[in-house]
Amino acid sequence: MIGKKLKDLLKARDIEQIQLARAVGISPSRLANYLSDKREPDLDMLTRMAKFLGVDVNYFADMNAVTYHVTKEVIATDSAKTIDISIKQRKQIRED
Repeated sequence: MIGKKLKDLLKARDIEQIQLARAVGISPSRLANYLSDKREPDLDMLTRMAKFLGVDVNYFADMNAVTYHVTKEVIATDSAKTIDISIKQRKQIRED
């Protein structure tokens, strides 16, 4: 995912891979791994590449993964609340 976005930016800005690699202090082979999605850069590296390429680091965010993670937490939280309410209702019924 990040690799495609990096490739698109390099092409759009007419920047060679070696230029980006030198600018952010990594080897061309490491950059090639990022471009082919064999490895993912850490946040610091992603920030350096974004700055050099003139984009916000959020450009590289995979919104589908973020949405999935948030949705999963909301469902889990809602389920926990439902269970908690159900337990309270049972206790109330027993007390009545």
